[in-house]
Amino acid sequence: MTPHAKEHKSGFTLIELLAVIAIVALLAVTLLPALANTTDHAKRAECANNLRQIAVAVGSYTGEYNGIMPPLKSRDSNPTYPYEMFRYSPPDVIPPTYDSSGGPYNLGLLWSSGILKDGHVFYCPGRLDSTDNNLTYQFYTQKTNWPFGGDPAVSNPGYVRSGYYYYPQSITARVEAGSDAPVRAPVIPFWPAFNDPANTFPYTTWICVPPFKISGMDLSKSMVTDYFLTGLANLPHNISVNPAGLNAVFPDGHVNWQSARGNPNTFDPTLWQAIAGVGIGGANIGLDIRYVLSTLK
Repeated sequence: MTPHAKEHKSGFTLIELLAVIAIVALLAVTLLPALANTTDHAKRAECANNLRQIAVAVGSYTGEYNGIMPPLKSRDSNPTYPYEMFRYSPPDVIPPTYDSSGGPYNLGLLWSSGILKDGHVFYCPGRLDSTDNNLTYQFYTQKTNWPFGGDPAVSNPGYVRSGYYYYPQSITARVEAGSDAPVRAPVIPFWPAFNDPANTFPYTTWICVPPFKISGMDLSKSMVTDYFLTGLANLPHNISVNPAGLNAVFPDGHVNWQSARGNPNTFDPTLWQAIAGVGIGGANIGLDIRYVLSTLK
């Protein structure tokens, strides 16, 4: 009998293995940005839906209160105010007591009045869901139900904040100087200051501008936007590490996507460095923010 030929096992050579690894790496480089882009588009759409619900709720609120808008807590020297909802104390007692200077104001009125009760709507899904970020729903559900579940150990535990920036824009405008923006329109909408002689209690105590009706708003300008005061690098919508832009809702309820690439004046890096506190800063930050808001369309 003729002996059987010795069998040989076949396998990948080192060169073939390296070729496979190179192909997989190439596919990853090609597909991952597309996947990230798809994910951001989904979050962007969910964010836009949140903003539409907020706009509808604002409309319901003004309908119930004779056209008066939710109180706007705002001043240029502390432009973070318009994302606050209310302040309460002590943080570990339910039901809470609102602070004398704590509203509710801004979007907090939509919740406290019962018009918009789902806390998720007040937060952009583009932000990382975490318990160490006070712009997320999860931050306020650590100890009990939203919005009173913030950790008492954190700084200002009784401050409840939204993930959106509430700033209806006035039909009244004036020439203002002192912005850090290298290119800007000379006329910017403004509201009277909270300490304006015409203002009344409790708006003065809450640091809210004098009450205004929807008829006093510029209906062509944004009313609520993604929170953006931490600069371009920390926008909730981005592709890989590049800022993509932000969502803005207008008084009639429509949402427009504001592309960073398509709006170079709005997203000027020098201006945004100032907004994030990296540039000149100071009291001009609030003016720079109002300039950005006035350019959204």
